[in-house]
This record gives sequence, structure tokens and C-alpha cells, in this order.
Amino acid sequence: MVKVKLREKELKSGLTSFYLDYYPPIVDPKTGKSTRREFLKMYIDKKTKDPLEKQKNLIIKSAAEKKKIDRENKFLTGAFESGSFFAQKESFLQYFKLECKNRASSEGNFNNWISAYKHFEKYVSGICLFKDLNERLCEGFKNYLSKTNTLSSMSRNLSANSQHIYFNKFKAAVRVAFDEGLLAKNHTTRIQSPKAAQPYREFLTQDEICRLKETVCENDTIKRAALFAIVCGMRVSDVFPLKWENYHYDLNDKHLLRFNSKKPGEFVVHPISAQGFEFMGSIGSPKDRVFKGLKYSANTNKLLERWMHLADIKKKITWHNFRHTYAVNVIEKYGIYAGKEMLHHKHVKTTEIYSKMRIQHKIEIANSIEI
Repeated sequence: MVKVKLREKELKSGLTSFYLDYYPPIVDPKTGKSTRREFLKMYIDKKTKDPLEKQKNLIIKSAAEKKKIDRENKFLTGAFESGSFFAQKESFLQYFKLECKNRASSEGNFNNWISAYKHFEKYVSGICLFKDLNERLCEGFKNYLSKTNTLSSMSRNLSANSQHIYFNKFKAAVRVAFDEGLLAKNHTTRIQSPKAAQPYREFLTQDEICRLKETVCENDTIKRAALFAIVCGMRVSDVFPLKWENYHYDLNDKHLLRFNSKKPGEFVVHPISAQGFEFMGSIGSPKDRVFKGLKYSANTNKLLERWMHLADIKKKITWHNFRHTYAVNVIEKYGIYAGKEMLHHKHVKTTEIYSKMRIQHKIEIANSIEI
């Protein structure tokens, strides 16, 4: 059991400094170094004759004694974290930056982390130690995001979604630091993240899909991949690198795709229809890509845009909208929980963004109500 004593040290300036004396010494889990002293940065002037200064001395000494009692209680209850004790003088800002690098596996996710870090760096003016973190500072960062501009434009405010994403990245960094014992408390637990706006998810109607099937595309691989995504619902990040070794067929399960999905970051088994298999084309060698030569680029997107124009589709359609189309169809036919499973979402809340009823169905319902 560590014993804690409040001690005094006379300084050359004539002031008296309070510090806590630990026995046995506390060991830093990172460096293995130990210390017996924690200087409280509390000072009194014992030589003063001023009544007000004497009263101030009593208040400061009382605060030092409370700090001693707080440390003793933490040792008694097992709540004392040596990691957080030694981390107090280290830079949380630097820790946040290193945590960004740990998220570099996904470009989109990494960019969000970097943007969150840059905004926080700006908010704290480039300096933030672990000891500076508290609930008020975290709440202040949330308010800062609601009023600040984007990093690329001084005339454009952060969108609700950007505020939501950046603050959640910051909360994640604080939570990881807490889990690693670098913080004695997670200061963001009671702070709600900014609410994200629910963007409209564009999708294709059945008539538009039929027009696409009938319209020639300059690049047949783009056409096959797009129609495949519409009937299979896979993310573009999983469609483009798909290989024939990921395809499996048997009499019971029929057509299956087994692969490591990039976004959930886990292995998934995804059934596809016979039509989906047809869009994959002729079976190649196991290491061959199903959609050879297809990659996410400005040229690919330009060809996709021209194909939409030829099919007389006025909507702004990207590769992600093919998955949206699949999601809307599955949810309308089989319900939101079936959609969650087929889209490989971890939470049904994610699936809910696709559950908006089609306008045509709304019109049918509106016309059916009569008195």
C-alpha cells in the first residue's frame, strides 16, 4: 500500500512549496522510472505579516491537504492510474496526431481523423497537454466546430455531418487515451456529439435501371460492374478489387462471395443471384480480378457520367448510388432488418438512412385515403 504525505520545501525566493511524498515510489509503466514526489505548484509565504496573505496561506494549505486525501482515496480504492499520473506533462495533441496515423488503413477515415486533429490543433492554439484536458475544454471544442469554417474555405462553415464526424474522432482519441491509462477519466463521456444531418440518398427507379441495361456503355466492364452492384449491393471498395478466388458455388448455397470487406473490416459471406453472377462475366483464374482494369478514377467516373447521359438519366449518379438502389429495393420488399443483414451493417441505425419510402408509394397512399 502506497503511503502519501504532504511535505513542504523552502524555495530560494522565500516561498514555501507543497509536494506529495509517495512511499514506496510510483513507477512509470512506460519508462520503468520511479518517483516519490509530486509537486503541487501551490505556494505560501510563511514570513508575511499581512492578515489577508495569512488567510490566503490557510486556503492554499487546505487545498494541498485535499489533494493529499484525494490521492490516498485513489490508492485505497484502486482508482489511481500511474499511467495517467506520468502522462500529465505529455502532449495530448501529439498523441492525437499519432492516433491519426494508426487509422491510415482507410483513406477516407484517415482524412477525417487528420481534419479533426487540425481543427483541434487550431482550437487549442497548438498546445494541449494531458493535464489540460477536462470536460469544459472538450465541450468548448464541440462549440468551436459549430462556429468555425472548413479548412479549405474561410467563407464556408462546417456542415452538420462534418461536425459530427470530427467530434466523434476527437472523442475516440480521448477514449483510447483513457483505455490506455493515460487519462484518469474519460472527459467526453457525458458530452453528446453534434447531430448529423440525414442526407438524401439518390437511387435509380426500375425504369431507369431498364434504360441502363439497354444503353451501350463505352466501357463494357463499367456497365457490368454497375449492374452487378445494383443487384448485389456491394460497396464499390469491394466490387473493384473482387477476385475469382472470392467466388464459390455449390448446389445448396448456389452463388456465394467470400471476402474481407474493407469498410466493416471483417470477413463476410455474401450471397448473390444468378443474374449477379452473369454480370461477373467469364470465370477466370483465382487471382484474376472479376472486373479487370477497373479502378476508381476521374476517367472511370467520366465514362460513368456519359453512360448516364446516354440513358437519359438526369440524376447525379455515382458508384455509391448503385448500392443505395439495392438497399431501397431490399428494404421495401423484405424490411429493414433484412436490409441490415444484406448490407452487412453492424447497427440497424445505419440501415435506417435507406428506409425512406419512395415518392411513388407516398402518392399511392395519399390517393388511397378518401372519406
